[in-house]
Amino acid sequence: MVANDVPGLATLSRTFGLTVKDNSTQNAVVNGDTATSEALDNRVVEVLDDDSKEKGAVSSVKNIYQSSKDSHGHWTWVDKYPEDVAEAAENNETEKFAIVIRNKKSEDSRKKLEADSIIVQSPWLKKALGQILEDYPGVTCELQRLIFEAPFAPFVHRWSAFLKFMKRNDIDKTTKEHLSLLHDILKYEIGDAIKEFEDYVLNGVITYDSLWMIFQPGGVVISEHRGPLSAFELNYSEYQDDRCGKYLQLKCDCVDWDGKHFGRYTESIRIFKFSGTRKITSLNAFPLSFSETKEETRLQLIERGERFEALVGYQYKA
Repeated sequence: MVANDVPGLATLSRTFGLTVKDNSTQNAVVNGDTATSEALDNRVVEVLDDDSKEKGAVSSVKNIYQSSKDSHGHWTWVDKYPEDVAEAAENNETEKFAIVIRNKKSEDSRKKLEADSIIVQSPWLKKALGQILEDYPGVTCELQRLIFEAPFAPFVHRWSAFLKFMKRNDIDKTTKEHLSLLHDILKYEIGDAIKEFEDYVLNGVITYDSLWMIFQPGGVVISEHRGPLSAFELNYSEYQDDRCGKYLQLKCDCVDWDGKHFGRYTESIRIFKFSGTRKITSLNAFPLSFSETKEETRLQLIERGERFEALVGYQYKA
């Protein structure tokens, strides 16, 4: 009988994951049906590291990889490293550049390629953009990887501020160079959009696809939403689609009274999709800056707000 067949040891081996070895020979034979005490003394129970580890106890990392899709479009996780993986495009070499552009094939018939996103790495440029894009929602210029994604709304909304900053005489040479680089990139990427926007504004009209351009975060929007004409501060706008159709949703703050306190309240205003161009002031919500009676409207809203505030609490009127 071989060592692994010795009663007791076999059970011990199965229970605790032990490997039994003989001190004298590899396959020692034991006389009789049971192992003698001398035979047991000649055997050493050895614990193998891999087999003895509890679940999750190995101090290392195991990588698995996404497989290629099969004919049904399904994939799974596999142990084999994929053969078609390209080297990472961003590395120690690309970190040296002030700006990195991620390009993709363009669907615009006027371009071969267009930027999917722009990564700003220059500390000089970040500092300048911190002033140009100050208080713009969702933009933190102090980040190590400052990423802007198409259609580059912050630059469209602050284009005038960007051009004005470039003309300043108190900025250093490196900042000017990096601003010039970014300007050339943006002029190619959003130049046509800005020209179209300026043409729309000049004629007082807008298309649905370009609607987002006139709504700058932080700007004042006026609308007869849920009542008389009121002013709202725009947080952000985004295109959405549901059973009601496609629309641009404006997330805005207004000042309201809940019976005890005045405070900011968020409202959602929808501008549904329309064909062709439409007069900006005919929309159910539009920026106060486009109003033909901007100053008059502003004063009327302030006067009404003061009357509203004066009625706070319990009032007895005749």
